[in-house]
Amino acid sequence: MRVGRVGQVGRVRQVGQVRQVGQVRQVGQVRQVGQVRQVGQVRQVGQVSGKEVVRKIERGKKVVNMDNAIIYQKIESLSDRERALFAFSMAERMMPLYYDLCNNHTEIYDFSHYKELKNLLCKGFLYANNDIKVDYSTIEKIIDNCVYVLTPDMEEIATTISDLAQKPPLCVAYGFDYIINKNIKSINYCSDMPFQCFYICYELEENYNLIIVEEIETQKALLEEICSTRRLETIRDFNKNNMLTINTRAKM
Repeated sequence: MRVGRVGQVGRVRQVGQVRQVGQVRQVGQVRQVGQVRQVGQVRQVGQVSGKEVVRKIERGKKVVNMDNAIIYQKIESLSDRERALFAFSMAERMMPLYYDLCNNHTEIYDFSHYKELKNLLCKGFLYANNDIKVDYSTIEKIIDNCVYVLTPDMEEIATTISDLAQKPPLCVAYGFDYIINKNIKSINYCSDMPFQCFYICYELEENYNLIIVEEIETQKALLEEICSTRRLETIRDFNKNNMLTINTRAKM
């Protein structure tokens, strides 16, 4: 896999070619995610006059309509600290899946990837909580670690897993990017948050605004226990209660 060089923080960055279903999108552009096979669900995104259309998520016989603009409006209404917390929380929600990948695909994923990403997440939550000013060199190092160290060759495993596997590192990278840039485009891209992480993390996302509010409150409550075992257990319980699917082996 070739990943393009991440440019100077503060400018629009483009992550280069990633051989997977869909594309890695350029920050600042409307994203188009083609047809992507995901765990237990099928989704399709189209474009009309440069704007993403309302998408339908099919789950068996049930179809849920969602307007992306509603999610954007809610994110834009959050404070800087809340946006940063939400960016990192979306990455954290993916950690059980990433943990599973590192354990079950050791020929490709090194478990040190998981540990490194967990450490970066801890730093991210601390920065967001304490409103610490992050200097350029720190941001650059973190982004490089996320993109180059934590993203293995995606062609070696099934498309479904590979599409999910790079989300946590990119979420963290763009979460840190947001902290220093305060650019709403970074936060929107960072998590692919309304568009992919939600679909992966939640099976019953009927009220997206409520989910966002509850997510922020959950993160605030856990801030003092960033490095604790209880935090990880709470995250796993939350995912379990929201029917997070981490058993992807059947999809191989």
